[in-house]
Amino acid sequence: QWRDGRLIGHTHNLNDENALGLAYSVVSFRDVMIRSLTNPQKHLAWRHPVTFRNIPSIVKSCTRVANGVKISGSIYQLDYKGNPVYHKGCTELAYGFMGGDWSFAQTTVAGCPKGYKHGHVGAVIGAFLDPSSGDRSKAGQNKDCITDFGVGGGYTDMNVANEQYAIMANWWNKGNTQTNSWNSHAVFVR
Repeated sequence: QWRDGRLIGHTHNLNDENALGLAYSVVSFRDVMIRSLTNPQKHLAWRHPVTFRNIPSIVKSCTRVANGVKISGSIYQLDYKGNPVYHKGCTELAYGFMGGDWSFAQTTVAGCPKGYKHGHVGAVIGAFLDPSSGDRSKAGQNKDCITDFGVGGGYTDMNVANEQYAIMANWWNKGNTQTNSWNSHAVFVR
């Protein structure tokens, strides 16, 4: 859906369902906000220095975008029903698209060819330690924080049920065992 803009669900309300609406394919934007469906105070928002044509154009390029600047909120403030100990983001996260904290190339992400380097989460939209900025391929090791977070992805093995969630995070050395319990969120672009 992220690549071709195929509509699913309903976006005219904030119901608890998977939905991908027309706005993602037709609205140019530079601001992104991930927000809880039930509590607007639980959000993470950032701004990019350039305006993008739409989300499918980013996904089709299979190019990492890591130049977003946080406006407000944090991963820690998002709506999470798991253990809060495993819910803080690393301080040096990049914000953007097609990111990741590692150089996995085992699976495809949003239709990008196998071999596209992504992180543990492999999300379309998210926050991540960016290994493409210098030699940071092991940047998250021995850190007690979320190194890769995002929406529109899963975890490393999409054949495993708890790795198929649409919102996911990686806590270094814990995987997603403590970070796969997110309540429903929406992504807004403008």
